[in-house]
Amino acid sequence: MGHVHDRRQLDQPTDLEGLLDHLPARVLLDRMPGAVMGIAPDAVVAYANPALVSLFGYADGAMIGLDLSALLAGHAEATPADCMRLLEAAKDGDVVDWHHVEGYSVHTAVSAPLLLRATDPFLMLYITDVTELRWR
Repeated sequence: MGHVHDRRQLDQPTDLEGLLDHLPARVLLDRMPGAVMGIAPDAVVAYANPALVSLFGYADGAMIGLDLSALLAGHAEATPADCMRLLEAAKDGDVVDWHHVEGYSVHTAVSAPLLLRATDPFLMLYITDVTELRWR
């Protein structure tokens, strides 16, 4: 009889492309060092990776279900549709101000929406903290 191999070892990709093909999107998003936010059509946070949670000062899982109008600085009275339009229209590098859980503003540059086809169930944004740059 030949060598007995662990089945998991046989299934492991041997190159980056193979790894990315087999890596669940959630795992990849959770491992990203930059902040990623997923927003449901009703303008509530549907996904927040650990970097986003840290950026806004929330406990793990506490951002899920928060209304964008409560997070977007200067938009407390905005409708969910207004909040979605603001972020859907974002272009790479647009500055968006958010409320940190402790009450101060977090200035960020946002990506153009990562998912924006009519069939995409929600909006995804990559968010970069530029607060210190704006203080200079």
